[in-house]
Amino acid sequence: MTGMSFSGHGSVKEGLIQLMVQLPDEPSVKISRGPLNLAANCGIQLTMNSLLKYSMALCCAVLPLFTVFAQTPLVNHQDVWRYHKGTNAPQAGWKTLADASLDATWGTGTGGFGYADNVSETNLCRTLLLDMKGAAATNYTTIYMRKQFTLASAVDADLHLFLSMDFDDGYIAWLDGVFLTSQNVTGSPSEPLNTASASGLHESSRGSTTGSPPAAPASTNDLGAVGVRLAAGTHTLAIIGLNDSTSSSDCIQIADLF
Repeated sequence: MTGMSFSGHGSVKEGLIQLMVQLPDEPSVKISRGPLNLAANCGIQLTMNSLLKYSMALCCAVLPLFTVFAQTPLVNHQDVWRYHKGTNAPQAGWKTLADASLDATWGTGTGGFGYADNVSETNLCRTLLLDMKGAAATNYTTIYMRKQFTLASAVDADLHLFLSMDFDDGYIAWLDGVFLTSQNVTGSPSEPLNTASASGLHESSRGSTTGSPPAAPASTNDLGAVGVRLAAGTHTLAIIGLNDSTSSSDCIQIADLF
């Protein structure tokens, strides 16, 4: 297969790398590649020899496009975070303050955060919030979480920013004080009160598969092109997790920014 030649072109559309590859003596094949899958959509039968040739052509054609989806980890859910229990409102400016300026109401713990009535659901939670549930005044429906990270250089403005959330029941997120996205938060993008509850039910990925609603996979939010949001320096991802009530059997907040 030395000296094999091919023609083709590629584009990026609606989150997919789309390629049209034409090999000598072979039918053209349209190939779409998303962040999580790679599939040849051709509706034809290919011989093993053809598949090998297409594989080589794909490697040459797709690599220049991969940078559009380069996923640079910015915040990992198992990093060490700062968190504030929603028994009272946090200090003003909590979404952008330096870590050193946070008051004594902020704890330090490894993510994710939450509690549940079964071990499986909290398998990815390293900070358990066992005092969220209950009927006392010290129980709470909100958890404030933040993670600062420092970039030595600016991130390519054309790359897309993603926030993955595995959650129960709601959340709202900001980057450097600017709203990113939310789920099940009344009044979003405004910041909810510390006494707020999630506006709907949502089960985490490791929750009950027979409940209502059933367990749902982590959601990956495409936050659009980075633009000027990730210049060199220190940035703050801030999130409020919301539970539907203090009598709920679980609350899960597992966040990754990339």
